[in-house]
Amino acid sequence: YRGYVNHKVTVNYGLDSREEGAFVEIGGPIRYKVLMNLSNMDFFLSKYSEDEAGNKILDSSMGGVAAYAFLSNLPYVDGERMAVSGHSMGTWASWSVAAAYSGKTIAPKAVVLQAGELFTQDAYDSGNIRFNNVLLLTAKWDEFSMFRDYSKQTVNDSVIRDEVSSAFLGVPFGTGQWNTTYGDFADGSARRRELVLTNHRLLTHDKRAIAATIDWLDQAIGIETDLKRTDQVFALKEVLVLIATISAIASMFALMMLLLEVPFFRYISHPEAVAERAEKVKTGWSWWKGAIITILIAGLSYPFMTQLGHGLLPLPETSVFRMTIGNGFLSWYLFLIIVMLVTTLIPGRKAKKAGRPLDFCDLGLSTPEKKEGFDWVLFDKSALLVLVMVGFMYALCELCEALFKLDFRFIWPFFKGFSWERLLQFLVYLPFFLLFFILNNSKIFAQMQNSGADKKGFKGFLSCWWRNALLMAILLLILIEYIPFFLGLGPGADLLFSPTFGGPFMSLLIVFAPQVLVFSILCTIAYRR
Repeated sequence: YRGYVNHKVTVNYGLDSREEGAFVEIGGPIRYKVLMNLSNMDFFLSKYSEDEAGNKILDSSMGGVAAYAFLSNLPYVDGERMAVSGHSMGTWASWSVAAAYSGKTIAPKAVVLQAGELFTQDAYDSGNIRFNNVLLLTAKWDEFSMFRDYSKQTVNDSVIRDEVSSAFLGVPFGTGQWNTTYGDFADGSARRRELVLTNHRLLTHDKRAIAATIDWLDQAIGIETDLKRTDQVFALKEVLVLIATISAIASMFALMMLLLEVPFFRYISHPEAVAERAEKVKTGWSWWKGAIITILIAGLSYPFMTQLGHGLLPLPETSVFRMTIGNGFLSWYLFLIIVMLVTTLIPGRKAKKAGRPLDFCDLGLSTPEKKEGFDWVLFDKSALLVLVMVGFMYALCELCEALFKLDFRFIWPFFKGFSWERLLQFLVYLPFFLLFFILNNSKIFAQMQNSGADKKGFKGFLSCWWRNALLMAILLLILIEYIPFFLGLGPGADLLFSPTFGGPFMSLLIVFAPQVLVFSILCTIAYRR
């Protein structure tokens, strides 16, 4: 449910009957309710898994039970030497798969939970359901409270010694230790909670976590290999593909610079406008006042507006807007679009009443020669240039996938070829994102142009870029979230706004912040050209 998938997930959440097979795709508040209660797993006792109306999640494995059965029947798979693993929401699926096959010959011989939630034995029929050899990998700086045993603080020794951890490890209350194996692999009672110095999303790529997983599986099912558990070449591959990604982006901008020398596209480039309008540039406190207001509005609205779009925004989610995380950003962007329109139009009206007509060049929406109105020729040629650049990048992406079976990525996919369905989803969100970035860059590079804009060379680039990056409000979010986190107090968003406004979108900062920094660099390069 988090993010878009090619295969639709359908559920029966008390709306239609199982007997009739009338399963429905749910959206809005109902889907949000399901999403926020996925830890109520289908093998729990009814008092924990059903509400007063008898509604419950029918398959908390999210298809994992069927997938596990399929794998166990493959001719080259030993169905009696299998294990199951998952990350985050996938850990609930892993618990569910292990519960479904408990007592059967193909029952998982090990369960590896990467950032998972623990529960006490009175939540399910512990007399008939057994989980074999469970390893729980816990991230020191996990942003989700349920994966910190609902502790408000950063993960510390109180977590390994709490009631639920003690029951999980099978030790007296308060005596559990990190990175220590309890129980016996032979009878399936082995338990271990590994503390890994990373955050929620990076746990899947942490070398220590992977080494611990390999060692655990080796002891549980026997891995016949000469490779050492520390021999992990994937990290080198990720770095090399990151270099390929950066090279591809650089080649796209090299193409842009070549095209700007073509007479047809030369109309787009007007570097002289910066020097000619230097007297209009805000400096000192005048600039910083606007910057601080921008940072506060964008940064402080992020936890609330993204969570609003996480199932509560009135959108046709089941048919059109299918990206859960995308809807969170859509909600935030729509709010910021309204703010930017208001803060652009009101000063414009005031200027017009004072006899000073709105200068569209000052808004970055026209050339100096056509400053009286929106320059459609500039817009059309800029859009065409962007289409050529994106088309070039897409061709590189498709070529890379076809020849090397790799997408451009670093830990998570960044550029990937479209299926028809994914293309349609891309087009659904594109108009909103285009409007946001046009207005956003108008604000940053034109209306809030800084005093370093007319400086030459790399020094000029840095002078222009660092303040533009600051305006993105990401630094404020990072400071709010991670300073108290690293001090051991807990995630900042949880402390300030409650865990409801932490979780997915605050943990997304580890992905979003580098992307925004790259975006700001690319936007600054394009602006200065």
